[in-house]
Amino acid sequence: MPELTVYFSRRSRLELERSYFRNLPFEVHGVRGGHGGASLRTYPISLITIPWSITTAALSVLLLRSAASGVGTLSPFERSLVFALEHVLTKPDHWLYSVLGVDSDGRPLAPLLLRQTTQAGYASPHATLSFDSNILSSLAIYHDGEAVSDPDVLLHLAQEIVDGAESVRRPSVQPAAGFRYPKAKTVGTVASGRVIRRP
Repeated sequence: MPELTVYFSRRSRLELERSYFRNLPFEVHGVRGGHGGASLRTYPISLITIPWSITTAALSVLLLRSAASGVGTLSPFERSLVFALEHVLTKPDHWLYSVLGVDSDGRPLAPLLLRQTTQAGYASPHATLSFDSNILSSLAIYHDGEAVSDPDVLLHLAQEIVDGAESVRRPSVQPAAGFRYPKAKTVGTVASGRVIRRP
């Protein structure tokens, strides 16, 4: 079953530092980098660089809210965040598709995890987006190396990112190259790490 672990740290501001997706035989390790992309290191394990952009901020807010309540939502009042994610969801080779992983057949989970929850249409001022973590077997959040499960703390962290989102540079129109998942028949080495499972 798909598992996603996300690590946040505070530099000059709260940012996503790295991510770890596992759905054997697939593993995706995401680390902060200047440009989004992916490179295959030991198949079927891949390493992806994650830039800090408004897209990353929007995804971070959804992950934190979803960890707090099961389903995280971006409202029409957070239009810049909604628009950023809507844009990359039309680009299947974007790094975000790699970070959110694949099912057991290698198909991207992003279209299942991220859904437009209105019929307002692309780039509409009334559009909302949701992230449904119930599709995952576990979603774990770490902040400065410590596991976080308190809903109030998770929501506070999400709001901190929302408040600072206006200072985040909007992503370029051309998406960075992403990793395409071929079929795999062998099981890769599983990286160690703690994962908080849902009860």
